[in-house]
Amino acid sequence: MTLCRPTAHVSPPDGPAGTRRLGNRRGEAAQLDRLAVAHSRLGRFDSAIEHFKESVDVERGAGNRFGEAITLSNIGLTYRRAGLLGEAQAAYERALALTRDIGDDSGTAIALGLLAELHRITGRREHAVELFQQALRADGTAGNRGSYTEAIHWWGLGSSLQELRQDERARECWHESARLLHRLGLISAAERAGIENTPHPRTPEVVLKNM
Repeated sequence: MTLCRPTAHVSPPDGPAGTRRLGNRRGEAAQLDRLAVAHSRLGRFDSAIEHFKESVDVERGAGNRFGEAITLSNIGLTYRRAGLLGEAQAAYERALALTRDIGDDSGTAIALGLLAELHRITGRREHAVELFQQALRADGTAGNRGSYTEAIHWWGLGSSLQELRQDERARECWHESARLLHRLGLISAAERAGIENTPHPRTPEVVLKNM
């Protein structure tokens, strides 16, 4: 899940350098984030990570801890996609510590979910279950019940439970995720029915692209 921040409606034509000259530090960070996302989508992970790191430095210098936490989560996701799992975990943990420190419950839920998925794919399934459950509680604290983020966390919890051979509990989680995704208009009624009628359903594309 690549996270977003509010950005200026009009950007200088010469990118981050232009916003820096104008003294718009938040705009500069947003420009760097957009560059990073573009590079990541093209598979240029090294360049994406460098741009995200520059953005973190800008946010930290501006005292924008909320923006810093968002970018740290994005760095972690990029590291994970590049196969650098240790670096991904470190970035997620930094993001999690920061979101907790500033009381950002939504950011905490997202960081917990990203960290949980990393534990799942590296075989630490019991810890993944604990983290996904924490993420779901944070979703509730943040007032994000029924959200896309909550749906992703239900799906990840289901996948973790299934890998622990807790198939019935896994299906309950997947069904809850499918219910939310359908209510949000992100999957069709047929897709929801397919998930509910399949013992081990495939992860929906709308979930897979943001985990």
